[in-house]
Amino acid sequence: MTLLICLFAVGCGPNSLSGTYVCDQSKKKADTTIHHSSSDETYMDFTCTVTEFEFAGNSSVVMKMPNGNVASSYVIDKNYVRIKGSGSDILLKIQDENTLTGEAVFDGTYHKK
Repeated sequence: MTLLICLFAVGCGPNSLSGTYVCDQSKKKADTTIHHSSSDETYMDFTCTVTEFEFAGNSSVVMKMPNGNVASSYVIDKNYVRIKGSGSDILLKIQDENTLTGEAVFDGTYHKK
């Protein structure tokens, strides 16, 4: 019984999310191309590739992107949301109840709407 009270007092992270998290577009940089005499060098900023994450139910998420929406499932892994992908998973770090930050290719700061 003491252990149960201790766990309740300390708290455990949420095991599901709800609502829509929108990417902060202010950190996105414009894509640029540098023309060299023999080639072109292009820089593309992938910040906010996913413009919104819409969490519903206990494990469903819809990722909204400019070219369409993709539905998937997710789990909470300590301070991370791990969204199942076909090639690899997408990681979002839980900063607080209203803020998620994307990791690696899915860079971006997402605020709850």
